[in-house]
Amino acid sequence: TCALPISITRDAMGGAVEFHDALIKRVQLLRGMPIGAVMDAVNSMEATAGAAELSSALKDFKFHVVVVSGGFTLATDLFRDRIGYGVAFANELRVIDGRLTGTVGGPAMFSHSKGLLVQTMQALTGIGRDRTLVCGDGANDLSMFPHADLRVAFGKKGVLDKHANVVIQEHDLKRLIPFAEKFASGRGTAV
Repeated sequence: TCALPISITRDAMGGAVEFHDALIKRVQLLRGMPIGAVMDAVNSMEATAGAAELSSALKDFKFHVVVVSGGFTLATDLFRDRIGYGVAFANELRVIDGRLTGTVGGPAMFSHSKGLLVQTMQALTGIGRDRTLVCGDGANDLSMFPHADLRVAFGKKGVLDKHANVVIQEHDLKRLIPFAEKFASGRGTAV
């Protein structure tokens, strides 16, 4: 059933369990699933409201738009094409003979991974903390916050609220645009 993976995900995003442990458990539940069924599910997913408008606005403001996801490349690659962001980092589901093996690898598997990826992007682009905006919706996003001057908690989970300097509870990323525009003067990246 879907209830167990949803419960595991909710606990990880809320900080009740270590992200890596939850990720491994969720992926193990997918063992043996045909990749075609996974792609059907991914293709039926909708982007978060306002994602395309935010990505477009950020590019207009001259930001580098980078998505760092604890999810999977199957989704981030699809949404990069649909939404138009520049670069995505996510985890890779292992597939053998057209079926998921129940294993995963990638750059965003641990609670600290996203922070390391932000630091890597900053080192590669020469863009510092004072010119970095991050937006997150769960506990696995917290490691990005020390590396950005504009830190946005998105959604109603609340786990990031006390660490953010902007909180957007409505589930519409367009709400971030005015904050990004104000921040954009002399700024350079959004993760």
